[in-house]
Amino acid sequence: SGTLTFSSTITGNYPLVVKAITGAISIGGNINTSGGGVNGNGGDVSLIATGGNVTIQNITATGNGGYGGAILLQPATGSTATVINAVAYQIPNGQLIINGTSISASGGGGTDGEVSLSPFGRSSAQGIATITAPNGITITCGNFIKGQYECLTAFGNVTITASGYTTFADIVGTGNLTMGGAAAFDPANYSISRGAITILNSSGTSTNSATSHVLIPTGKTLTINNNYTPSTGPHVDNVAGLTQATLQYTDGATTYTLNFDTASSPPPPPPSPPSPTPGPPTPLTAGESLETLVIANTEFEMRLPQIEPVFFGHICPCTYHVHSSALLCSRCYFTRICNPYEEIPNESCCHLDLCEDPVIQFNSFIFENEVR
Repeated sequence: SGTLTFSSTITGNYPLVVKAITGAISIGGNINTSGGGVNGNGGDVSLIATGGNVTIQNITATGNGGYGGAILLQPATGSTATVINAVAYQIPNGQLIINGTSISASGGGGTDGEVSLSPFGRSSAQGIATITAPNGITITCGNFIKGQYECLTAFGNVTITASGYTTFADIVGTGNLTMGGAAAFDPANYSISRGAITILNSSGTSTNSATSHVLIPTGKTLTINNNYTPSTGPHVDNVAGLTQATLQYTDGATTYTLNFDTASSPPPPPPSPPSPTPGPPTPLTAGESLETLVIANTEFEMRLPQIEPVFFGHICPCTYHVHSSALLCSRCYFTRICNPYEEIPNESCCHLDLCEDPVIQFNSFIFENEVR
């Protein structure tokens, strides 16, 4: 618990898990868990702060012809309503701050590892950037995942090279931008759609952002390799006047790094009231299929303290499935996380068909007369 600070380099070919329950994580040196020897695998890196920021330098988890390590960076997902010049904005309780210039999960000729930047996302739109790269950033990986309502703002170039697919929402930079998944994927890049939101701008007033966007200055090179979906959804463009000054606003002693958009829209409607707590599930008949779509939100922040971090990317004793993110149990109607402390694997508690997207779809086929 509390804020965890590491001032020096962390090096070793092993899985690295750092978790701050009530505070932030600050890594002052580079992290290197690269694999050695023939067909060596890179060590996984999981940094999870449920109470604040995750601040890093460079991370290298490359393989040597084996597997690149999976890299998961997750700050706190909650936010606080903050009034700035008479307008209320949701300001994130936790941001991912990338002070280095490189994150690599390359397999070194083998299989590239997944890179997940705040994959749990946010339950609502944020008024400022949630992921910042003050020196630009280059990411090399298998799949690239960025959660819903997450905005990456970079002062410099952004290069994301994925041998798998990418999921992206708002990205704003002051330099060149090149990103893309592999041509073998159709689509190779998934834009996380959203409605209109209100964001803070450099004048201290508000901008109504119509949709998700990828924006860099006029005169810089913007390339998204291979196709993306929805192809008419995100606002992808070069815009005039986009500088570091237009991506910052200082309010008293606080300087905010901003999201940015030029495509305005009417102000978004107020959020809907929260849904009522669901009652007990209705029993299903034999052979009936239950299909539920669950979007990761701040409920994960509440549940994170229950997760044994080593189970990111490792085998769950309930299902024998490899878990690449926090997963809830469809047999238990998403009321608990697969229990890492089961003494005897209980296959009846979890029957999961998993995908690795931030939006996790569970399919469960019921072979009994009742759901326990």
